[in-house]
Amino acid sequence: MSLPGVPNLSRKRTLFNRSALVSTNALWKLGRGEFKAQIDYSFNRVTADAANITTYFLNEGNRVVTENRNGVDRSHSLSGKFIYELNQKTAFINNTLKTNIDWDDVRLGVTGSLPNGQTASLPDYYVGNDFKLIKRFNGKHLVTFISKNEWESLPQTLSVSMNDGIIRQHVKDHAFYTNESAAYAFSVKGITISLEGGVKGYVRTMRSELPDMPEEIHGETTNVLNTNYLTVYATPKFEYWVKRVNFSLDAPVSFAHYTFDKALANRSEVYFSPSLSMNWKPNNRFSMSVSGGTGRSPMDLNMIQPGYVMTNYRSFRRGVDDFYNSSSQRVSGRLSYKHTRRGLFANAMVLQSWSHRPYTLAQQLFGDYVLYSYTDAKSNGQMLMANGNIGKTLDFMRGSANINGSFSRNESHLISENSSVNSVGTSWSVGAKINGAPSVGSVSTIVSSGHRAVCP
Repeated sequence: MSLPGVPNLSRKRTLFNRSALVSTNALWKLGRGEFKAQIDYSFNRVTADAANITTYFLNEGNRVVTENRNGVDRSHSLSGKFIYELNQKTAFINNTLKTNIDWDDVRLGVTGSLPNGQTASLPDYYVGNDFKLIKRFNGKHLVTFISKNEWESLPQTLSVSMNDGIIRQHVKDHAFYTNESAAYAFSVKGITISLEGGVKGYVRTMRSELPDMPEEIHGETTNVLNTNYLTVYATPKFEYWVKRVNFSLDAPVSFAHYTFDKALANRSEVYFSPSLSMNWKPNNRFSMSVSGGTGRSPMDLNMIQPGYVMTNYRSFRRGVDDFYNSSSQRVSGRLSYKHTRRGLFANAMVLQSWSHRPYTLAQQLFGDYVLYSYTDAKSNGQMLMANGNIGKTLDFMRGSANINGSFSRNESHLISENSSVNSVGTSWSVGAKINGAPSVGSVSTIVSSGHRAVCP
């Protein structure tokens, strides 16, 4: 649960906060290496207000929900980072130990169609360690070893008081992640070949209880889950230069074994996601690149959740009851131009992607409540993004002028009230900026415009 936000407005125009920060740093020389330590504590109190009107378009008549929300978020954060580094001619070593303890208390009051009060306790405990070793052999060969380990715990509680009753939910989520990899690179007749391989592991337990489920909703209210995997992977990469054109081929492949402690059947999967790119740089002013790729990937294991979890006072979410894989394709292109002597700069980018999933998000209304779940139905989506900008230095006023624009279009699918709904969202923006210092002072002018639309 988070504070209400206002879209398309900056945080400094919508939030009022009170904050404090204490930080300390130290540096010690240890032989040929050095040790650095940093400890920070911060406190932030944020208040926010917003009003919403939500309309559900239903066959039996539209349902309108009004909300006037005001909330306070008091967040504390205690973090530490401890770094040892050794940098020599034949070896580089870096070990970073980091820890972060966050605890947030959120209070949210809602008036309107369904008056209520919400309080959430959201602690987050995290410890991670990153180790990197680069070793040079015979003056030419480099081997890189990387080790990454992380642990996180999220024991969190949400309470909702509404209609003279209280709904309280506890969620305990703990996870450990490790990634041990090594990489080696060499060149043969103009072709650079690099290979990275390693092992990844993930262990997660999740427990949740919702004893005070509203009577209108029927379903499982308890989650007792273990979602684990072990993956062996290799990522070969080939690069070839011919005149001023560079071709690059990435071909990552992996074997993963999943265990779910009887929540789902254990299974093993193979994934392959190749991508090819071409970069052309005829001179120092102009460059162009084109890339494309396809792949198959597993779903997020956090989606495995047979019981309902309360996300706010009127929304409940349930995950999938099976394991799914998804596939995707993408193509993109980039152009860049710079003429430093004339102070002219320009670039443009376009990206088109497609996604294919064997599951679809479903929305169902039960009285005053909204239930989200996943149904066993294919869902295809696509996204188009494009942006560009042109800039020119203005020497006579010691400044510059810039014009930029962007466009995006997303298409997705949703099952609402047992009916398939195609949702298309488009947005665009254009802007211009002039800044300079014709005299002792400075001048800056910004003009922008934008549009956003969502069409079900």
